[in-house]
Amino acid sequence: MFSLTLALILISPDVASETLRARVGSAPRKVATFVERRANCNHFAGEEGYDAERAAYLKKTIRELKCARLSRDERKLTRIYRDRPEILRLLKDSEDLLGW
Repeated sequence: MFSLTLALILISPDVASETLRARVGSAPRKVATFVERRANCNHFAGEEGYDAERAAYLKKTIRELKCARLSRDERKLTRIYRDRPEILRLLKDSEDLLGW
């Protein structure tokens, strides 16, 4: 099943991107920071370490972004905002976001 964000991207990438950015912009700071961090983790995880310098840069960046903690941090936000369906939907819709 397609997420709403993915469906919008298939129709109009600019509209979907702006809609998601507006939703992130109006989200609590902890949520917005998490979504941006996850988007950057997704981006860097998909990059290729084509030489030693690039591989070291990617490893350092992924470590600094604390990408290994994303699942744990998302579970925590899900518990905190369990009574806010718009926040839960934003977390779901931003799962595959690349870069920010």
